[in-house]
Amino acid sequence: MSARLRVPAFLRNADIRLAALLLAVLLWFHAVTEKQYRVTLRCPVEISNVPDGWAVSGRPPAVSCEVTATGKQIIALRISPPVIAVDAANRQVKRLLVDLTPARLRFPYRISPRRVDFAAGQLVVAFDRLASKTVRVAVDLRGEPAEGHLVGDSLSVAPPTVELRGPQKLLDAVDSVYTTAVGIDGASAPLSTVVRLVLPDTPLCSVAPDSVLVTVPFERSGERLFRNVPVRLANRGSGYLVSFSPGTIDVAVAGPNRMLAAADPAQIRAVLDLKNLERGQFRLQASIELPAKLELLAASPRDFDVSIR
Repeated sequence: MSARLRVPAFLRNADIRLAALLLAVLLWFHAVTEKQYRVTLRCPVEISNVPDGWAVSGRPPAVSCEVTATGKQIIALRISPPVIAVDAANRQVKRLLVDLTPARLRFPYRISPRRVDFAAGQLVVAFDRLASKTVRVAVDLRGEPAEGHLVGDSLSVAPPTVELRGPQKLLDAVDSVYTTAVGIDGASAPLSTVVRLVLPDTPLCSVAPDSVLVTVPFERSGERLFRNVPVRLANRGSGYLVSFSPGTIDVAVAGPNRMLAAADPAQIRAVLDLKNLERGQFRLQASIELPAKLELLAASPRDFDVSIR
């Protein structure tokens, strides 16, 4: 006779117990979410029907209000907070005072809370004349090219300028707009990409076109040593005799190969600045002036013993 499999006592009627537990949780959740709660919400401001020729001059801050509603409603409002709706139609003024009342609130999901109280009585919305301005496009390059390469001088943007529209005061302070980031990490081959523009204040401004073509060239870089560059004096006082040693300096620079090959040693200046120095012994560091796009790697010697008599 085969032995019957015995089910542990705690597993008997498991389906019934699980259903009862689930029902209890649902009843508890229903009771909790039907209870009234009072919470503080931050409500964004939404402005519609701005008159032609005008623009909102600053982004209105979110408005605090206390809402009394059921737990279910509060959960929904945490996900999608109510909006302060402001209709600016036919308001040819620079400052609009908006009375904050529950009627101003637009609730999602047809929610009707039991009570709404505002921390402030009014909201100020400022307007400015709508203006347009032609501004240049600046490229936001991120990362470093492949080793031994530099970004070339012929980097281009098409179009190089765009038309920015927005509040007059905001546009007065803007001369350029940046592209979104263009990654060049490890790049050595020419790169062309269409990127969008980053506005100084997205809700208040618009731009046309809203994207540009960026072409980034790369060129090989190298190093070059310039020996025996003469050291010069600057700001020497009249009537003083000045001596220093040595009289020349060796300068190592890096940059695009084509510029290194074309560089004239006379374009490199090593200068000792004697400003505000009188008689005495001094140890001064030479400042090195290089042509554009060239970078100083090393200079020897960099410090000089200077005697002023």
